[in-house]
Amino acid sequence: MNTTVYENGEVPAGQYGELRTFGTVSIADDVSLESLSVQGVATAHNVRGGVLVVDGTLIVSGSLRVHTLGGNGELRVAGSVRTGRMQFTGLMQTERELRVIDSLDVSGILRNGKRVDANTVDVDGFMDVTLLHAVHTVRIEPLDTMMLSWECFRQYDHASTAGSITCMDLEARDLSCAKLKARTVTLRGNSYVQDVNCAKTLKMDRSSVALQVSGGCERITLNE
Repeated sequence: MNTTVYENGEVPAGQYGELRTFGTVSIADDVSLESLSVQGVATAHNVRGGVLVVDGTLIVSGSLRVHTLGGNGELRVAGSVRTGRMQFTGLMQTERELRVIDSLDVSGILRNGKRVDANTVDVDGFMDVTLLHAVHTVRIEPLDTMMLSWECFRQYDHASTAGSITCMDLEARDLSCAKLKARTVTLRGNSYVQDVNCAKTLKMDRSSVALQVSGGCERITLNE
């Protein structure tokens, strides 16, 4: 695989094997690549390729289609995102559909204004989403309280919010959700759900509330 390096400036249209960018870079629309590594700040209209690794900031005004997505920093996409697997640390913000074929793992902030689909969802930090659908599990856990006491982590000190969540099994702490449908549900840490449809078990600690419950599930109080 050929490696092409750009430091500041514009990446022209063309076909690339491995593309590495440093500094402040803009990527032309007609760029196809096998892998993209961003260090610094990069902007693009559409991104198409195999492997995307961000170590800095990537701002996409259109859509993003890659096989795998990873790294840390900020990734902001105005259009839709489709990837096979995602493991990202920092801010992941998408305005339209976010679809991950396998696992979606975010440590930090997950924001989406339309719909999130994945096989599994794992968030360490908080999320702010409209619709979330997972084939299997959803796990939402705030960052450790000791980490949140540091100034650099204050932006992550928020409750998770969702309009609707559908999955097989859910474990969440500090979640506020309007509608939730799952086989098993575990709520902790001041979670609040307006409408829960649960088929098997609903476990809650004493600080959490499920306002309306349907589905014939067993209700269990967690003494934690």
